[in-house]
Amino acid sequence: MRVSFAAAWALAFALLWASPTRAVPSGPAARHPAAAADAAHTGEPTPTASPPAPALALWPPAPLAEMPDRDPVRSAIDRAWRLPANSLEERVARTQRAGLSLGLRDLDGPARALLLSEEHGGAFERAAQAVRLAPNLPAAQASLAQAQLERGSIPEGLRTLGTALDVVPKHLEARAWMAATVSQAATLAALGWAALFLFLGAASSLPTLMYGLGATRLKLSGPASLAMIGALPMGLALHEGPAGAALGLAAIAAASGSAAKRIASVAVAGVGLIALYSGADRVALGRMLLVADPLAVAVHRIEAGLPTSDDVGVALRAAGADEAAAQAVAVRAKRVGEREVAAQGFARILDRRPTADVFNNAANIEYARGDLARAIELYEKATKLEPSAIAYLNLSQAYGQAIRLDDQDRALLSAQALDSAAVELWSGHALGNEAFVTDVSLPAASVAARAAKMDAPAQLAAALRARLAPGWIGGGWRTAALLMAIVLIAAAAAARALERAAGPRDFYADLARTLRSGVGDSAQRVAQLNRLRTQRARADRLLTVVALIVPGAAGFRFGRPVAALIAAAAFAIGVAAACAWLFAPPDPMAVGPLPGMLSRAVVLACALTYVFSTAAAFVLRLEE
Repeated sequence: MRVSFAAAWALAFALLWASPTRAVPSGPAARHPAAAADAAHTGEPTPTASPPAPALALWPPAPLAEMPDRDPVRSAIDRAWRLPANSLEERVARTQRAGLSLGLRDLDGPARALLLSEEHGGAFERAAQAVRLAPNLPAAQASLAQAQLERGSIPEGLRTLGTALDVVPKHLEARAWMAATVSQAATLAALGWAALFLFLGAASSLPTLMYGLGATRLKLSGPASLAMIGALPMGLALHEGPAGAALGLAAIAAASGSAAKRIASVAVAGVGLIALYSGADRVALGRMLLVADPLAVAVHRIEAGLPTSDDVGVALRAAGADEAAAQAVAVRAKRVGEREVAAQGFARILDRRPTADVFNNAANIEYARGDLARAIELYEKATKLEPSAIAYLNLSQAYGQAIRLDDQDRALLSAQALDSAAVELWSGHALGNEAFVTDVSLPAASVAARAAKMDAPAQLAAALRARLAPGWIGGGWRTAALLMAIVLIAAAAAARALERAAGPRDFYADLARTLRSGVGDSAQRVAQLNRLRTQRARADRLLTVVALIVPGAAGFRFGRPVAALIAAAAFAIGVAAACAWLFAPPDPMAVGPLPGMLSRAVVLACALTYVFSTAAAFVLRLEE
């Protein structure tokens, strides 16, 4: 699905997140059932078979000790890329065919190498061919978008940028990088917005509250009344940390002013609480996504064609107890040529995990073995459970091989409706008339869901919250919400009682009282009035300067809290976006120029929003 540039900005902030071990049999008999006969023929002792696991029989195609040092799948793709070619397009098409023959649609390794190289044409040509190699690699899509924009193709560049954002959640490394970076920026923006708005709101409430404390029976002077008001955030800060200080400021901000200001103060305090909990959870999950569940990551990498020897070892050890690991091992067995072993593995998996991806990958094995009837049956089950372009394309290939041309056309139309780019890849002239079927890897969303169930992300989120809220506020969102409600309600009740006792505060009422007072002669009263006017004019000039300098202050200065809300949000989001761009962790060549492009767009949009909201506060005040 392609999205517009405006939607891309919104998505960026919505953007707004010990594997089980088991003894693995070693020796030739563990690799293949015929190995025992070979051992008897050669005179070698036959190893004793290991008992089956409770969930799945152990059937890995090869134990870790007998694996080659170099992965055969990656070697085949590397060989196809390195062979001489007359053009970049020929090299890319040959590498594509090598990957598709193994069931791999996305070839991240060659695509990343192409993006980093300067030997194969210009930036636009390299990016376009990288997209053909790995259409779900955000770095490739973002590089193509940047090249299109630099060439002046604005509509195409924005559409490709939208595609780059759309594929981020599908790519595991990009998802982890963006989740950690964007979630952290969004959380800091929300917390910064809350702190700035509540501080300005509390500052705007001080004169009224200090007047009330001085006009009542308490008769507190300026410093004494200021100390009494400041005791609330200071006391909460001592027990609750920075989050407590922010809660105290929220109470002061909501204690005085218009209804709009009070509602906005309570709402912003709620935003800060959400950021403290939901934001910290998302940041922690993004940081831990690649390490919280090593087994899920290993399964994803194996099925995506990017495994290390450690990944394969983790999956082999868990294949007897974890269906996802067993499926990854079976898919790898098919790719290295052990089709019968892979078929046996999927026969076991289908009984326990009858999902769309299992049906699709099992059908691919039957297709490779030449059993078209069984392959079509499994593809049809996959499309019924979860319609996807890949499953329909695979089904169309099986229909074509079975000479069921009408059914093939219907399957192709279904695939076209779901993902036209995938159909374009298969129908590209560079691939000729070869028929390919593609495996479905464990989705990045499934890896994230498994990681979220682990203890590590929750522990990291609690540690992040403890830095800002070491007390009751950080102990649980229900406790925090209850404490916030109690403090805000108590502050509002106290402020209401103070207003009734002291009466309204008005500058012109002060002038009238001065005129009616009998102290001194008329000249003295006039002199006192002039001093009051001079002080008021000096205070107005100072507040106007503050309104121009301090983000969001103009809205409070001229009685427009909504303008202050917008200006403070724009400032906080812009600063967070700039910091996320400048101080982001190194990119593992998964997102490419995407963060920089988004950050610049967000900073520009926030700057325009800030200027507009600040100017609106001045203009609306002048029109009153």
